[in-house]
Amino acid sequence: MAIPRWTRWAAVGVLAAFVVFDLCGRRRGLPLPGTEAIAAVAGDAQVVPFERLSDGDRPFPPGGAAYVGDAVADDVGALVGRRIAVAGYMLPTVLEGDRATQFILCRHANGCCFGAAIEADDLIDCAVADPEGAPIVSLIPVLVVGVFRVNPARTGADLASGLYGMDAVEVRRLPR
Repeated sequence: MAIPRWTRWAAVGVLAAFVVFDLCGRRRGLPLPGTEAIAAVAGDAQVVPFERLSDGDRPFPPGGAAYVGDAVADDVGALVGRRIAVAGYMLPTVLEGDRATQFILCRHANGCCFGAAIEADDLIDCAVADPEGAPIVSLIPVLVVGVFRVNPARTGADLASGLYGMDAVEVRRLPR
């Protein structure tokens, strides 16, 4: 007796759902290298770990409320306008062919690829300096170098873009 086609596809769908839920529950992707390894490829940029940017208690505001720009810590505010290097995971948002001209740098791989719950300060909006864009990298940590900024107040759909931003971004490979 042949198994109906819809039954096979339903089984594949259920299996895929279990895999996705399993991945969402864990921090996946290659681990980020230490600060010393990052500094070796950061050039003249100041290495800033995500831990410094994240106070661990900055959820997205409820009900579409706006961020207040001066709500960031003083040491984070001191980075505004400076050239920094941050390691994280890429979530492309604007593509030109097979390259990203804008992307979100995420603190954790599950935040960039699987939509797991994240904090507002776990995201950095990045605009690539090269008009051709940067190669798309998935589940592999990258080093992003650029000029740091705090995004203006956000409301509604813009909240998904993150509290921080970087301009004139270069994407560099990290040592393994």
